[in-house]
Amino acid sequence: MHLRQIPRAAVEGVFAKPIVRAEDTLTGNLVVVGKALYGKKQRPLAVIYEETEQDIRIITVHPIRASQYRMRLKRGRWKEK
Repeated sequence: MHLRQIPRAAVEGVFAKPIVRAEDTLTGNLVVVGKALYGKKQRPLAVIYEETEQDIRIITVHPIRASQYRMRLKRGRWKEK
């Protein structure tokens, strides 16, 4: 978030209204994709995270094109939850 200057509110918005919830089949990490304001435009953002009983730990957040997340679902890299 810090490196790409993605505001915390954008990440919270992705969690609140996700387009996709999935699990990464290679790493086991959880993924949410949703639209958020980034770079003065509404863009899809992918939030990759781990969840425990007490906590959610964000691993990375990055912009993603719709075609990219659709292809990851289609090819099995991500499994929709």
